[in-house]
This record gives sequence, structure tokens and C-alpha cells, in this order.
Amino acid sequence: MIKLPAAACGGNGEKDALSCIDKKYQRQLETSLDNWYSSGYLANNREIVIAREYMDASTNYFRQFFCEEWTSPRHKYKLNFHSGEHCTIQKLDSAVLA
Repeated sequence: MIKLPAAACGGNGEKDALSCIDKKYQRQLETSLDNWYSSGYLANNREIVIAREYMDASTNYFRQFFCEEWTSPRHKYKLNFHSGEHCTIQKLDSAVLA
């Protein structure tokens, strides 16, 4: 599970996504993914979820699990959203310097 900080992209958090967080944090996640792969915690095509926290009008927080198509900043990893059913992570063969 990748958990985003509450309201990471502004607002009440309902629209938070990996794609809208600052690139420096996306690169930090990419480094964490490197570590998880090298330690054996992740493998290609393994299911993964993203969690965001959002606040309602009464200031109650809720957690929502979701998936999105996402490619890491250096093109090392890709999240794939499969027909609305599940999300997998893929380690890409080629990376670019960014």
C-alpha cells in the first residue's frame, strides 16, 4: 500500500493522487520502491493499492483506496490499472535521468 499524506494535493483530499504530488516526493517514492524491490518485498505484477485521506464538511477524515495509471519520474516503475478491477506495479527495464 502506498499511503498519501492527507490533502497532499490541496483541498479536502478527495482528489489526491500520485500524479499531483510534487515531483521531489514522487522521486522519493521511486527510491523507496527501489529499496522494496531489492529487499524482495515487491515483485513485478504484484497487486498494490494507493490510499488517500479526505475530510468531509464536519472535519471527519476518511480513508479511500484507489488506483491510478502512474509512471515514476525516472520511468523505473509503472502502476497499471486493470479494467477497474485491480492495480499492479511493474518495474520497467529502461530508466531515464530526471
